[in-house]
Order: sequence, then structure tokens, then C-alpha cells
Amino acid sequence: MKCLAIADLFINAAMMESGLKALRDNGIEVEVREWSHGSVEKLQEDNLRVEQEGAEAVALPEALLQGTDDIDILITPVCPGQYCGVR
Repeated sequence: MKCLAIADLFINAAMMESGLKALRDNGIEVEVREWSHGSVEKLQEDNLRVEQEGAEAVALPEALLQGTDDIDILITPVCPGQYCGVR
């Protein structure tokens, strides 16, 4: 089973790695990718757009979407629309 976790400036990669240790310990392959923003304010702008305008309002970088065809579990603080459909 494979898990993809998306970290950001609020819940960073180190926090994700630490918090998902139990999944790894139980045999789940965990990959953490980072949704980068220049500042917390820029991240908040994207989060607010998703909350107010819907999941399709923000596009994710292609790098976050590559190789996600076989992901079983997706963990992300905020889920822009094109990413919610990962199967």
C-alpha cells in the first residue's frame, strides 16, 4: 500500500515524516512531497481561495501530481480539486 502526504509551511515535511511513522512501521510505503510557497501569507492566500472558491480555484505544481496513479492514501492539509481525484 502506498501513501502520499503533501506537506506545506504549516505542516512541514518533518512533521509529516514524524506523524506518519506508524504507517511506515506497519508496512505502508510513505512519500512526503512539499507544496512550496514563498511565505505563509502566500500559502494562506491559496488556502483561502480553496475555501471560498472551491477546490478547483488553485492549481498544484505538476511535480506534486507526477506518479500518483498507484497511490492508495492521500494526506494533505488542503486539497485543491485536481488532487482530490487521486485514486
